[in-house]
Amino acid sequence: MINHLYPLALWAQSPSPRASQIQTAFGDWLSPWGVAVICLVMALLAGVLFALRWWQQRSEGRAAYYDPAGLLVELCQSHGFNKLEVLAMQQLAGVTQAQPPAALFLMPELWPPKITQPELASYRQTLEQLRGRIFAGLAGDQVDSPG
Repeated sequence: MINHLYPLALWAQSPSPRASQIQTAFGDWLSPWGVAVICLVMALLAGVLFALRWWQQRSEGRAAYYDPAGLLVELCQSHGFNKLEVLAMQQLAGVTQAQPPAALFLMPELWPPKITQPELASYRQTLEQLRGRIFAGLAGDQVDSPG
């Protein structure tokens, strides 16, 4: 019985002038060290491109990633909150599960009318003052002052 793949096997074993041209064209680049050098150059090129993109985004003032918790902290800092007030806002965002947490600056309905949660007990007075500062002058919103 004749094997149908026999002619293909003979063709694969015959020396090809094209294969020798490729070997001489690339020379030592196809050796393991040559492949390692090629991979290293590609990795360096990718690193340079990543660094350029990062530097461009940073110089334009754009955030390179989405960070809702970081936005809350930035808003607190831009409103002049101290560290205790920032911590109180972070705790409130965690208890109310506001998504995104920065929505606490935009929607007074996310704030509980009276702060009775045990997790917020130590921040009750601070949070009531912050609510008054954030939503002061908002039409139709009655803000209770502590005391």
